Amino acid sequence: MERLTQHAYILAAILVGTGVFALAKTTQAGAPRITERVMEERAPASVPGYQMIPGPEGLAYSYKMDKPTYDTLKPYGIVARNYTDGSKTFDAVLISSDSHESFHDPKICFSGQGYSFNHAKEQTLNLPDGRQIPMTVVEMAGPMGATVAAYFYKGPSGFTSRPQALQLDMFKEVLFGQKATDSTFYRFMPSTPGVTLEQLKGFIKTYMVAAAQQSGGFF
Repeated sequence: MERLTQHAYILAAILVGTGVFALAKTTQAGAPRITERVMEERAPASVPGYQMIPGPEGLAYSYKMDKPTYDTLKPYGIVARNYTDGSKTFDAVLISSDSHESFHDPKICFSGQGYSFNHAKEQTLNLPDGRQIPMTVVEMAGPMGATVAAYFYKGPSGFTSRPQALQLDMFKEVLFGQKATDSTFYRFMPSTPGVTLEQLKGFIKTYMVAAAQQSGGFF
């Protein structure tokens, strides 16, 4: 009986928390939203040593995610750009939102794109400007054979390597009535076969410094 009572308290706490989160989000619904166009203007159109591969609209993006991705995540926007130095090409994706529902474990997307996971680990990326970014590095097998990818998030408490940590920060934020912070998911992977993890990390370091400078700190 005592255990049932404890379970009831836990369930009640979850329901109350969910209700508070929904109420807080409702009260903030009138806040200005970042648009995909603004994201495109703030994301780096160039990275030192690399040229962006333009898409149908020039430098706005290299390619568009499909409609089901937008319908599922409901983000401010998604900016997907490819950068090349002539021998290697890297795919960088930014997804921004102020809703915890827009951020999930990217393993789901990787699996849907034909990749199978072999290994995942957390690492810290030391940027030339002194910042440290925790990220998740994954080794996968896919259409190009063995490859690597890296992802991380920027939210109310800064950078984190795990979606669960970001979602918890966002929950705490609205729970205490604070204005929702615009958060971003970053995903990087090579589009060229044979690229090593160290080469990928080198590109990410260069990209993140350029992104911070060109976006005024937003990215």
